Amino acid sequence: MTADIAVSVLRKEGLSHRIDIISYYLRPGVIRGIRRGKILAAPTDSPVIQGRTALDQIVRILEGRDVLRHVGPKLEVIDRASIQTIDKNASLVPSGFQATFTVN
Repeated sequence: MTADIAVSVLRKEGLSHRIDIISYYLRPGVIRGIRRGKILAAPTDSPVIQGRTALDQIVRILEGRDVLRHVGPKLEVIDRASIQTIDKNASLVPSGFQATFTVN
């Protein structure tokens, strides 16, 4: 069960006041849950930044340039105290984004 779904299940079962929720991923529903105080915290490893970094590394390899070692975004734990300061663009894809894959 996902954390944002657990919020409504616990409420329906009357267990919201007895069980706390911590998510192991970050997505829009989890952010809403943290803002509303229904989810205590969630980590982010800034997957959007990871993707950009991976593409940069690939371009460096293709261009014969030096490749950076041990590069990546800082892991963060998001809670009600830090939710206003996170860069959502580093953790969540833009609204309406749809990945497209092709094989040539």
